[in-house]
Formats: sequence, C-alpha cells, structure tokens
Amino acid sequence: IFYDTAKIWKNTNTWTGLTDNTRRLSDIGLSYTASYENIHFKTSYARGFGNDSTPVSEESKNKFLAQLFWLF
Repeated sequence: IFYDTAKIWKNTNTWTGLTDNTRRLSDIGLSYTASYENIHFKTSYARGFGNDSTPVSEESKNKFLAQLFWLF
C-alpha cells in the first residue's frame, strides 16, 4: 500500500493577474513485486484524489502500471 503526493509549479514566472501557479497531485494505491532469478515483475494500481486528481487530457482517476525487466 502506498500514498504519493506532489506539488507542481506550472511556470517559474507568474504572469500578471495569474494567482494560482501550482497544482497538487495525490494518489493512493497498491503495488506488487515478484522476482525469479534475474527476472523481475512489478505492478501498481493507484487512484487519484483531490481537486486536481484528473488532468484535463485524461478521463479516469485510475492508473495502472506493469513492468517486466531482466537484470544482467
């Protein structure tokens, strides 16, 4: 189980009249890792929450990541 949060500054120089120059992203989720010899697998599922949890370009607050890798 994990919790992740980040504060992002959209622009280093705020334009005149622009008051909100930041965005906060927060997620909570589950992660699973398995390995066999040099082969590793990791998967994570997270759900965003808060006012900025879903970017304009996405339709879902859910995120899924799967990785399979070999260490040599």
